[in-house]
Amino acid sequence: MSGRLLYDDHVHSHFSCDARDSLESLCDAAREQGLAGVTLTDHFDTEPSDPGYGWYDYDRILLEVERVRQQTGPGFSLLLGAEICFQTSFAPRIADLLRSCPLDFALGAVHYVRHEFIDPAYFGRHDLHRAYGAYFEAVEELVESGLFDSLAHLDMPKLHSTPVYGRFAPERFWEHIERILRLVIRKGMALELNTKGWRQLPAESYPGEAILRRYVELGGTRITIGSDTHDAAHLGYGIERAHALARRLGFTHLTRYVQRRPQLVPLTEGLDAGSASMRL
Repeated sequence: MSGRLLYDDHVHSHFSCDARDSLESLCDAAREQGLAGVTLTDHFDTEPSDPGYGWYDYDRILLEVERVRQQTGPGFSLLLGAEICFQTSFAPRIADLLRSCPLDFALGAVHYVRHEFIDPAYFGRHDLHRAYGAYFEAVEELVESGLFDSLAHLDMPKLHSTPVYGRFAPERFWEHIERILRLVIRKGMALELNTKGWRQLPAESYPGEAILRRYVELGGTRITIGSDTHDAAHLGYGIERAHALARRLGFTHLTRYVQRRPQLVPLTEGLDAGSASMRL
């Protein structure tokens, strides 16, 4: 990767139950690629039935972040965040976490709808409109809570609905989606451009280009960019491509959060979407 203003701000280490690599190896991979920094966003799982429930250990994570920061030195930005699984019934617990465990970045995500995990089986149990309607209602509740800095992978369920119902068509759900986007803007949040979908079945970012374009049309300016990697091999995946896409859609900056405060970083110029895609 070229340039020194490329960051991967959605990264999981072995402090997440579904990830395997150490923070040190993740930072080594980032530096080898020429990234200027990463934000560690290990899972804080709130659903008791989830395999990761009770896994999150802020004190251990903080100690490791401080240790690795000393190793990497001041030229590399290592920030501490968390990807927090939201359901309305767990909002008080999340608020307690955010009060007692200082983070740089609180990334809100919906992985469960009324305690149902979103996977292909979820779409097998519900028709398409009911399944997405309930999901988008949960996302709207997340944004309305005001607890988070950025909304993670807005249309992530398309990974699981595609095998059951075919390719996701956002125009079927514009009323839901636009309401969420307007609320994100009103709350001063950012929308995540998550690159993981480019290497998964949807073969497009989360959210896809049409939703990102509509966000811009509605006045949205804040985006965070991350690979959602769970291993060092995919750290930085698609970050250049995300910069190129964002610039083409009219964004000028990405937003990074330091001590929960937004900082604007100019998007890298001179990246061609096609050439960036070839380097993935």
